[in-house]
Amino acid sequence: MVNFVSGFFSYLVYFITIWVGVFFMCLPLFNPAAPKKIGKGHATSGPAHPRLGKKLLLSLGISAIILAIVIALQHFHLLPSLEDFDK
Repeated sequence: MVNFVSGFFSYLVYFITIWVGVFFMCLPLFNPAAPKKIGKGHATSGPAHPRLGKKLLLSLGISAIILAIVIALQHFHLLPSLEDFDK
């Protein structure tokens, strides 16, 4: 049971770390153009339509694929796992 819990939390930390990096890489996607009329108190560089939902889903999908690759590499012992550091 301890191995499952520690493995689950390790993969959760992997996923969150991967997701943050991928999310920041997805932010400039989908041609974020600045609005034509800028209201008082708004940034001039902010996009008119940020499409954060689309970027969130895209980054979740890409992060899940990367995590699946990491898990597969650990399963086939091509990447060190937590058990390798206990030796």
